[in-house]
Amino acid sequence: MDKRLKLQELNYSECRMQQNNITEPGQAFELFYQNFSLSDTRRQLWELYHGWVMSGRAANTDPKLPGNLLFFYTRLEMLAEAAWLYSTRAVNKRCLTRHPAQNLVQ
Repeated sequence: MDKRLKLQELNYSECRMQQNNITEPGQAFELFYQNFSLSDTRRQLWELYHGWVMSGRAANTDPKLPGNLLFFYTRLEMLAEAAWLYSTRAVNKRCLTRHPAQNLVQ
């Protein structure tokens, strides 16, 4: 077996969506936000970043790492917000589709 195939084998891990029988990205967003609110997500994401930087581990590595982590944190937070919006809209759309008579203005 050549080195490239060995690396691919070592780096492969089954997709968590497959492990949870999720076939659509929207289902993953909905499942996530059933367990965590948007504010919980932001808080825990900040705790991860803050814990890494304040623990001193980041100081003992590349001096650019804290800044890179902060950039990653801000982008991941934006991604979480986008996923929340997508999930919320998808759920609301399904509710409107399933119960159209309840949505009529009286």
